[in-house]
Amino acid sequence: MINKKGILIGNVTNLIIAALAAAVFFFFVFQVYTIYVGQESQSAKTLLETLDAKLNALEEGESSEFLVQGFEQKKSEWVFAAWSKNEGESEGKPDKCFGSSCLCVCALSANIDEFSKVLLGPSCQNGGFCKKLDSETILTKYSDGIETNSIRVPTSVSSIKLEKTMEELHIFSDASSPKIPEVIGGGVK
Repeated sequence: MINKKGILIGNVTNLIIAALAAAVFFFFVFQVYTIYVGQESQSAKTLLETLDAKLNALEEGESSEFLVQGFEQKKSEWVFAAWSKNEGESEGKPDKCFGSSCLCVCALSANIDEFSKVLLGPSCQNGGFCKKLDSETILTKYSDGIETNSIRVPTSVSSIKLEKTMEELHIFSDASSPKIPEVIGGGVK
């Protein structure tokens, strides 16, 4: 006669060991994922804090150019976006910038165009980092002088130029502006 209790105990023991192994595996995968995602966010926050410190050191009428260390952007592309004091929610300004000018660093999701501040606002509000600034107007530009709604965060060492006047703050990226498709007669050229 077969001992059914012995078979049952062996099967239960194997199931418990398998469940513990799966739990350890999923815990390890979760920890690696958290570190991976957290590093990108922390790098973006650190970059914004560095830029804010440089801005605070500038006096009216001064300009400064300095190198910033970008970061590898695996999860999503990050951009600097700025809103002037007089811009509101209709221009996509995040609630955390209410009542003042601000500079944010935000992740672009798949459905957000970097050229649209209205679409960038929710991304900056929910997953971005923002710093309120004293300047009335903030303009972001590429090195070729093209004014833009956002500047791509660099993935390596890059130069950023700041100019501060009584009312305005200009932030220049050393990159040239990305090519925007020209719309002609309903089609893209």
